[in-house]
Parts: sequence; structure tokens; C-alpha cells
Amino acid sequence: MESRRYYLITPLAYTGAATAFTYHAEQPLGPGTIVEVPIGRRQITGVVLEESSKPSFATKPIAGVVDAPPLPPDLISLAAWLTSYYAASPSSVFSTLLPAGLTKQRRSKEEPLSSPGTGLPPQPLTSEQTAALKRIRTSNLTSHLLQGVTGSGKTRLYLELTAEALANGQSVIILVPEITLTPQIVGQFEAAFGSRVLASHSKLTEAQRHLIWSQASTAAAAGEPRIIIGPRSCLFMPAHKLGLIVVDECHESTYKQEQHPRYNAVSAAAKRAHLTSARLVLGSATPGLGELFLAQQAGRQALLYLNRRGSASSQVCGDCGHVTTCPNCSLPLTFHADLMRLICHHCNYRTPNPAVCPECNGADLKLLGGGTKRIEAEVIRLFPDARVARLDRDSATLSHIKTVFRALQKGELDIVIGTQMIAKGLDLPAIDTVGVVNADTMLFLPDFTAAERTFQLLSQVSGRAGRGDRPGQIYIQTYSPTHPAIVAAATGSYDRFAASELEERQALSYPPYVYLLHLSVAATNQAVAQQEAAAFAAQIKQRPGLAVIGPAPSFIEQQGKKYVWTITVKSKHRAGLVAVASALPGDHWSADLDPANLL
Repeated sequence: MESRRYYLITPLAYTGAATAFTYHAEQPLGPGTIVEVPIGRRQITGVVLEESSKPSFATKPIAGVVDAPPLPPDLISLAAWLTSYYAASPSSVFSTLLPAGLTKQRRSKEEPLSSPGTGLPPQPLTSEQTAALKRIRTSNLTSHLLQGVTGSGKTRLYLELTAEALANGQSVIILVPEITLTPQIVGQFEAAFGSRVLASHSKLTEAQRHLIWSQASTAAAAGEPRIIIGPRSCLFMPAHKLGLIVVDECHESTYKQEQHPRYNAVSAAAKRAHLTSARLVLGSATPGLGELFLAQQAGRQALLYLNRRGSASSQVCGDCGHVTTCPNCSLPLTFHADLMRLICHHCNYRTPNPAVCPECNGADLKLLGGGTKRIEAEVIRLFPDARVARLDRDSATLSHIKTVFRALQKGELDIVIGTQMIAKGLDLPAIDTVGVVNADTMLFLPDFTAAERTFQLLSQVSGRAGRGDRPGQIYIQTYSPTHPAIVAAATGSYDRFAASELEERQALSYPPYVYLLHLSVAATNQAVAQQEAAAFAAQIKQRPGLAVIGPAPSFIEQQGKKYVWTITVKSKHRAGLVAVASALPGDHWSADLDPANLL
């Protein structure tokens, strides 16, 4: 009797139109088993989808089984949903769910010493926290939007709900939007729950991330609950009996993945919570209008915030007006005084700062605007005795983040200068004063979310002040003091801003009242890109129920020496957009369903 078994397997590599292949093995393999299979001359990691009947064609054998527990059923179901909902390839979805380097041989490391933690903080809950917790616990709903001003103690509620889940033998996933928040929130959870906390983020090495995934996977297979903390990728960690998913600062754009598959972690978290019957808590001081709409339907320190890195935002010739731009992206280059280099923050092109204008050979080159480095230099000049630190993506190594945070806690810093990294969620009780330099940076971008993002960032960074025993002071520098987003942020009028912005979105047919699809095509010749975009736009207009905007040049028109043109499609029914995204004219096209913005 033949013992050979046949399995449908999705390889973690692009294979054209085919998404799964049939292989055979002599041993039984369950769905979610991670294997190695031959694709041509290559050995590729793959995931077993299901056992199948014997096909009419010859099959190749599975090369080997990876030494890792199978993916749990809820993650397999989530992968199928991500593939369908975002018109993504199964290979890109499973590559997102699994850590890199699965088949590499790793040196075994000692398990961390088991520690139960010291339990929840001894401070009693406030009346507002008690009321919110009671409402979550007694509600028949499984999804909750927790809106609380910055400093209101949302993290304490997360701790309380986590303790409840652990007591029921359930695992917990806590998502945070920024790497800067990870050390702080991990410290709070480790203090309470000890070694049951697993934290992962992009600053770890591949081997470190693989080890954490292995620990989570092993614990899930053994029926042991864990607390998993980190950015959006942590949503896909294996977890035993998942009982709670928290998305902190759920409005942040970092929850949207900009590479394939272009998923939104908030939507994916809602789906995984549904698949596992887990409680979902979305926390924010300034919820995104989409989340708000859905919820309605169902030592003395100072901080200077500037959402721009570098020393000067652009270099301009005073004689001819020439702006020094990136040859790859056609964007103004940012001057970094410490490196004496002009740098493109889109593609990382770098070039020495020229002495004369390349256009007219004039010597009157001017540096316009200011970045965090220039602000830092001015602050040091004005306050020579102050202890100053800068925190932006140019300086944001994990060790530097921890050093700055510890120094702030110990009162060893007087002034911190940074970009939006310092605006989100950090609990710094000693900060009395916050200054926002040029609040208009994002306000007039050509995008329907510009006002919302400006309001959220201003509200977040303003919330860093006055969290201790003294009232805070906030100074906002702006050329548009009467703009609704600026006024609302200055007065803390979230409800008023949300109502007016939602009214405008509805009038202009933008989310959350319609679904969006953002299409882009890239070509080395601008005319070719434009012609292809026009031809596809004409095809789309033939489909019923779709509104087409464009085609038009991309906000960053030249990317990597290719010209990019875009099309935006609106519809009240998502299925029509999925159909368009699934029928792109070629590999040089890309589709982004539910884009975070249209830039």
C-alpha cells in the first residue's frame, strides 16, 4: 500500500502567477508545517497549506522539514485573509508572517531566568481609569476604542487587562508604533510580569528576532501564555490562546506597511482578534478619523520638536535660484553640517557640499530652513551651560535611545531636540516646556490626511509637557495660526476638529466614507509612464461604481531614476477595488489598498 502523501505548499519566493505547488512526502504533515522544497535549482522555504489527493502529474519530494513548530490555525486563516483583502501574493504574506533566516543554523542560547515579576503597580486606579476598565470588562463588544488625553494612564489599563488575560491562561499582544517607545513600555511590563514578556523590533539583529520568534512559537506549542510587545510585525507572532490585542497610538501611520503586502496592522489586528475571539483595544489620545468613525458606528526639562532632520532643508543659489536636488529623486537635498554632506532622505544619495553653484558657477549658495541638527547648534550657542541631547532617525540607535531616556528620567538632561520620534507616548514627568518649531511642515502637503496628521502630531508632542507635578507650557510656531488643525491642537478640541474634518471628508468623498486604491507605474521614460497610466485609467473608468482621479505625476515624481505616475480610485464597495488591484498590467505597476496617504 502506497504511503506517499501529497501536500499543497506555498513557497516563500515569487513564482509568477502560481501561488502553490504540490509536493510529496512519506510522513504526515499538518497545515502550517514549515518545510524546504525545490523550485528549479533552488531550495525554498515553504508553508504546508493542506493535504491533497494524488495529482495526475509527477511531483517532487519535500526536501526537509524545518525544526520549528507549525504555524497555528489562526495565523494560517489570517494569511488567507491578508492575501484576499489586500490583493497580495501568498508568498509575500507568509514571508511577512515568518522571520528571516528560518533555515540558518543558530548557536543555542541559554533561556532567560524565569521571573514572575512584581505584579501590577501599587498606585490605585483613578476614577476615570476604573470607569473605563469596568466598561471594557462588562461590554458585550469585543473591540474597544480607548480615547484618553496624553498622560491619562492608558498604559495602566493595558497592564490591568493583561493581568486579567494571564490569569485566564491567555496570551497578549501589545503593538507600539515607534522603536522609541519599546524600551519604556517593555520595562513597565517586565516589571509587572517578568520573563513572560517577549519584545521584538527592527533594531535587533536577524538572529535576535529569530530567537524571540522561536521562544514565542515554542511557548505557543507548549500551551504557555506570553506577552508579546513590539511594532506591527509582532502581530504575527504565534501565541497560545490569544486573549487580548492592544494597538497603542492606533492612529499612527507606521501601522501601515508600505512594502508588499501593503497591510494596515489595525485592520489585521481586528481580523486576528475576530479569528481568536480575543479582546481588541485601540488606544489613542487622538484617534484617526477612520477609527473614530468605526467606533461611533459600532528636574524640569524642555523639549523642542521639529519634524525635519539635518541642519538645513535645502540649498539654493542666490544668483540664479537653482536648488540642489537628488539626481535619483529630484527632491531637494538636506545639508548635514556635521558630515559636510548633502543627503537625500528618500534614497540616501550623498554628495559633498559644493563651493559654487553647478548651474551658474555663482558662489552665493544659501542654506534655507532648519533641521534638528541646526536647532541643536543654536540651542548650544544660546544656552552653553544646558545639557542637550538630540533624538532623530540619524541618531536613533537603540543604545542611544535608552541612554537619552535614562538621562531624562534621572534629570541629567535639560533640553531634548527631536523629530516625531519624541512625540509619541513617552512618559517624561520632568518636562515642563514644549516648543514646536514650524508647525506647518505637514499642514499643506497635497494629501487628504494632512490636517489630521498635523493635529495628531501637535497634540502628541504637546502632551509631553506637564505630566509631572507642575503645569506645562506649550509654544507652537506657525504661519497659519487660524488653521482649524492648529487651533484645535492648541485648545485640545479633538471632538470639534473631528466633526469638521469628517464633514469635509464626506463632502469630498474620502475615507472613511469611501474605500481608496492608489496605483502607481514606474518607467525609465516619463512619456512611457504617462501613456501607460492614461491607458490603464481609461480601462478602469469602464468599470461600474468606480471614480478615477488622475493619472498624475507622483508626489516624488522621480524615484531611483524612474518616473512614477499615479492613479487614485474611489469606491463605496471594496470588491471593485480588489478586482482592479488583482489585474495590474505588469510587474512595474503597484497597488496600495487603503493607503495611509496619497503622497
